[in-house]
Amino acid sequence: EGRLDDAALLTAGDQALGSRPAEALRTLEQLLRSAPPGRTGWHVPIDPAFAHLRRLDGFAELLSILAARAA
Repeated sequence: EGRLDDAALLTAGDQALGSRPAEALRTLEQLLRSAPPGRTGWHVPIDPAFAHLRRLDGFAELLSILAARAA
């Protein structure tokens, strides 16, 4: 399971850095919605690969999902 999470994060990073931000957001959202509660994705808000996603509308929703998982 951990490897699938890692693969999704790497895929999202590749999408984000490859000028496919909408795909990156979808990949991250799918990951966070499907992973069991825990630390998966904790670094997304601070990861430089995802920095330019912060200005997209869907990023706030992604942070909400992440926060709910941590609670």
